[in-house]
Amino acid sequence: MASRSTELLKNLALLCVTLLLCFLALEVVLNYLETRRPGAGKTLQEALEESERAMPDGGTHVHSVKGLIRSSEVPGLIFELKPDLEALFKGEQVRINSHGYRDVERALEKPAGTWRIAVLGDSVAFGWGVSQEQVFTRVMEERLNQRPDGRTYEVLNFGVPAYNTAQEVIDFAARGLAYDPDVVLLIVVNNDFEISNFVDATTEEDQGLATFRFLRGKTEHLRKAWGGVGRAIRELEKLREITEPRGIPVLGIYFVGRVSADHGKHPRQPMDSDLARAFAENGFIYLDYYHEMRQRMAHRTDEESTDYWVIKDKDSHPNNAGHEFIAGVFLRGMRRAGILQEQWLEERSPHTADEESP
Repeated sequence: MASRSTELLKNLALLCVTLLLCFLALEVVLNYLETRRPGAGKTLQEALEESERAMPDGGTHVHSVKGLIRSSEVPGLIFELKPDLEALFKGEQVRINSHGYRDVERALEKPAGTWRIAVLGDSVAFGWGVSQEQVFTRVMEERLNQRPDGRTYEVLNFGVPAYNTAQEVIDFAARGLAYDPDVVLLIVVNNDFEISNFVDATTEEDQGLATFRFLRGKTEHLRKAWGGVGRAIRELEKLREITEPRGIPVLGIYFVGRVSADHGKHPRQPMDSDLARAFAENGFIYLDYYHEMRQRMAHRTDEESTDYWVIKDKDSHPNNAGHEFIAGVFLRGMRRAGILQEQWLEERSPHTADEESP
C-alpha cells in the first residue's frame, strides 16, 4: 500500500514539474512575442512622440501608420494625420493637406453655391493602398460635379487610419463641423467599436506574467467583440446629437471586405443587422452594402472571386474596383433617400456600366 502511495506521489510530482516547465516555456515565448509587437515597452505618450519624430525615409517613403500621424491636441482624439505630408505609403502617393486630411486643399468657409459631403471613416475612407484619385470620395466628387444643376460638389475625406468610430465623431465635432457639411457619410468596419489599433498596440502593459496578460487580452478581445453593438449605439447617439440640431442627414454602410455570391459560404454577419437597427433608432439611413455586393457578384461572372474587390489576399482593404463600388452605393443611397433627386449622365466605366444610375 505504501509503495502505491509513493508511486502516486512520484507521478504527481512529475506532472507538476512537467506543467511548470511548460508554463516557463510559454512565458519565454510570449515575452519574446511581446518584444516583437509594435510599441512594445513604450507608453502611449512615448509612442506618439516617436511617431511625431518619424519622417519619411529620404522624404519619400512611409513604412507604417507611425510615419503618418502625430499627437493631437483635440481632447480624446489622441492622434491625427501630419499636415502637409507628402510621401509614398503602401506603394501609393499620399498627400495630406494643411488641415491634416488626405484630400485636396479645402477652404474652411463653404463657397457660395457649394454642397458639401463629409465622409467619416478609418483606413477604408483614407484610401489604404490606392491612389488619391481612386479613393471613393474623389470618385463621388467627380460624378457629382457632372450634374447639370449649377452646384459645385465637394466630398470631404476625414478618414484617418486606425481611428475608431468614437475618434471619428470627436474629430467631426471638433474640426469637421467647421466646414459646414450638408450631409454626413459614415463607414463602419469590424474594429470600429474597439480601442484604436494604434492605441491598443502602444498602451502601457499591466505588470505580471506574460501568460496572464495574454489570457486577459484574449478575454478582453472577446468582450469587445460581443459588446460592439452597445458601443455602436453610444457613438451613433453622439453623432445624432451633433447632426440632428443642424438638420444634417447621416447615411452609413458596414464595410465587409470579402463577400461571396454564395450566401452559404459567407453568412451575413450579425452586427450588420444590429447596426441597421441602431441607425434607424437614431434617424440615420443605413445602406445595405453587403446585400448590394452579393447582388452585384451574382450577375457578374468576372467578379465571382471574393478577392476581386480587395487589394490582395491578406489585405481586405478595397482596391480601385472596391472604391468605385462604394462610391456607387453611397450615390444611389442618397438618391433613393431623396437627398439627390435628379439623375444625371455619368462617364461610365467597365465597373459601372451595368449599375443603376445614382
